[in-house]
Amino acid sequence: MPSFEWRAAVCANAVVCGFALAALSQAQSPASTNLLVNGSFEEGGAGWQYVSTGAKATGQVDESEKRDGKRSYKLTNQSAQAPNIYARIYQFVPGMQPYATYRVSCWVKGRGCGINWIGGGPGWYTRHAFPQGDFDWRQESFDIESGAAPDSYELMVLTESTTKALWVDDIRFELVKVDHAKADALHEDMARKADSLRRRVQALENQAHAEPRLATNPYLKLGTAVATRFIGFAEHGGPDGRTGLVWSQLQLDEVAQVLDETEKLVQTGRIAKLVWREPKPGRVRLKDATWYEGGRPHYFYGYGHFGSVIADLPNFPALGASLVQDGTVGPSSMNADGTLGEGALAMLRGLDRAAQYGMREDFLLSPHYYPAWGEVPDLHPGNIGWIGFNIFHPKAQETIRKWIEVMSARIKDKPALHSVCLANEPVYITSGRDTYTRPAFTAYLKQKHPDLAELNPLYGTRCNTYDEVPVPPPSMPAEVPAQRAYYDWTTFNKEMFAKWHGWMSSLLKENGVKVPTHTKIMVFYTLDRDKLCYGVDPELMCHATDVAGCDAYAFPGGAYAYDWLGHEFFYDLLHSFRGQPVFNSENHVIPDNWPPAHISMNHTRSVMWQDGLHHEGSTTIWVWERASDPSLAGSIYFRPANVYGAGRAMLDLNRLAPEVAALNAAKPRIGLLYSPPSIFWEPKYQGTIYSLYTVLNFMGEPVTFVSERELAEGKAARVQWLIVPQATHILASTPAALARYVGGGTRVLLVGTNSLTRDEYDRPLQRASYPVLKPADSEPATAEALRRELAPLPFNSLRDTTTGQPAWGVEFRLVRHGRSMLLALDNLSTEAKTVSLPDGADASAPDLLSGETVELKAVSLAPMTPRLLRLSR
Repeated sequence: MPSFEWRAAVCANAVVCGFALAALSQAQSPASTNLLVNGSFEEGGAGWQYVSTGAKATGQVDESEKRDGKRSYKLTNQSAQAPNIYARIYQFVPGMQPYATYRVSCWVKGRGCGINWIGGGPGWYTRHAFPQGDFDWRQESFDIESGAAPDSYELMVLTESTTKALWVDDIRFELVKVDHAKADALHEDMARKADSLRRRVQALENQAHAEPRLATNPYLKLGTAVATRFIGFAEHGGPDGRTGLVWSQLQLDEVAQVLDETEKLVQTGRIAKLVWREPKPGRVRLKDATWYEGGRPHYFYGYGHFGSVIADLPNFPALGASLVQDGTVGPSSMNADGTLGEGALAMLRGLDRAAQYGMREDFLLSPHYYPAWGEVPDLHPGNIGWIGFNIFHPKAQETIRKWIEVMSARIKDKPALHSVCLANEPVYITSGRDTYTRPAFTAYLKQKHPDLAELNPLYGTRCNTYDEVPVPPPSMPAEVPAQRAYYDWTTFNKEMFAKWHGWMSSLLKENGVKVPTHTKIMVFYTLDRDKLCYGVDPELMCHATDVAGCDAYAFPGGAYAYDWLGHEFFYDLLHSFRGQPVFNSENHVIPDNWPPAHISMNHTRSVMWQDGLHHEGSTTIWVWERASDPSLAGSIYFRPANVYGAGRAMLDLNRLAPEVAALNAAKPRIGLLYSPPSIFWEPKYQGTIYSLYTVLNFMGEPVTFVSERELAEGKAARVQWLIVPQATHILASTPAALARYVGGGTRVLLVGTNSLTRDEYDRPLQRASYPVLKPADSEPATAEALRRELAPLPFNSLRDTTTGQPAWGVEFRLVRHGRSMLLALDNLSTEAKTVSLPDGADASAPDLLSGETVELKAVSLAPMTPRLLRLSR
């Protein structure tokens, strides 16, 4: 993997030369070169991907029919034409030239063919139809005009209706001609832009050399480092020349934005107020749900997850990053005798390299990379997701144990090791379905239902022994008795899966690994009723690990500026269970395969900053890697504005780490009841708890969650009000536990009808008398109703100066810090707002994030532009 040198050019003409050479190379006469990988299928399916969206179809290399050579590719389809039902093979053609004509051709043969075509490209608008019915080998072709800003071309062969057999062979994608005058003019224009940008970088660096206060300023360094990297990136089309010209144009445009912002900070003098020098690497420890390094709070943020993060380790500090995740190897990189393969050895070298540059690293244990030498005949139970083997099989446990023992000995003393992630996006649906876990399921049933005579009518079964009780299939059944059995199995499966994670964590500790453990659960699935079979209980996973680990996303768009709920709700939920910091080690901020369209730099800035205010102590952003497949295309790796926005937040979080820690330490006054039985039985529970979280967030309230398990154990966090969000079904133990909790001074408010009326088996319960609030027609109206219902609890007020009403869509927190108050604000709506603080507030206050002084009677809030005000009162 290449690494990038983050330095200014020594020659102002470097980019001009680079683009001129590119233009010269493209001015040559087109050669008859196929730009596709393995277009003849002589190398099997290499280079191509097959996907079906639900069509009853097949796709495979065929040696019985071929137009030339030894193989062709055969598609079949038994599904009638329907929206979004199809099968296809595809690959991306990178590096297309501007103002060029390309010819796509192939040979096809068909039997009983319906609608099939070759084409694709932007929006899949190019569709060259193949003949229908029966036909012998024939050549088909069409031309493509690339235009001024070509991206990689997604070429596909697609079947969208009934087809007995379609064979394709010798697919070619070839350059036919180039309009050299237009192409040269375009490259010259881009060269001029790049040269101008590089001169601006040089001017900033000259100013930094001349002014000592700027020489080590991390915000100036961030701007120039991002600009330098992406000018070179635009010039060379990425590290391997595969990035389309449209990306080069986007990168130059965004570099201009980054320099605009950096120059503004310098010219206004505000950059002098953003003074902070990162401490030298020191001892790292966890205290009060916060990471500390050298005795100071530290937020370890950075990127993942493959080879490019290791190659770029020297460059990350200038980008504000301090952490990477390495997810490249697992047990398959170890031999049966315990010796390590080159992949694992390279990972260990990467740890040493991280220490060399003051970076820290999270090691993804990756048991899903299972070795061939650990295979046995009954190892694969039909699980879904990454883990394709029986995790409770003795051979699998022996293999994973050996991997942990061998790697523990090699990593435990590495100074850069930050933490260990136990598993990647783990799901498991097979507990109890094999000879190794069936006894545990039987024991579980006996413990839950000591009298078989009571279990049979509950489940609707007629079993003579517990061993006869069937393990339900992994999907929600239709009838209530079967649903009760399914509820018990999902609970058992979750407990088993959490114990497996706890087993791996304990093995690491037994073998001398002292850093914290976590796991990368897809936490956004945990309230989905159709995912209950996945085996993931976030509360149990937190008890199995040292840190609350997850995979979560906050993409642009939706009802607000971005899906902030996709992070903040789940971070607060995870933190509520054990008071752990959150580690989102696959932080999705940009959708996979996102096109070359601008995403505001404030998007990644707001996401990262807000994450830090919701207990995220560590994170690695997906993904710092070249686009070798569609899931990596369009990522932050290619986006200078978003690298800058993320880096700005990373610097802010650590410059203001004591203030951020104080905001996180604010004790919530209001909790929401977290009820797994209601997730299982009540379809409205999910929407209600999401909505109430949103309402409380925009009322200025930090929110925690109170789980039924914590209530039963007497360990629930104390809040002034506990809101029950349409939790119709609860554990049979909860009414008594709730009565004890209320006896401690907490008041309960039910939102929605029928809360607390049925147990975990859908049997009626006697409900205590608690006040009930009916949700209003809108969330702002529900907020007003809550303010009235929760009185005399006082609420902070933030007014929209345009409407005079409480501001909506603005998250705010007011907490005491030393002798002053901190007010954090972030406008998560899509429109700019001006807000005012209540009477009695200071006339003005410094914004610790921007260096400005802000008038508090009219605080301007652009979307996704956070503020942190220090008030003297």
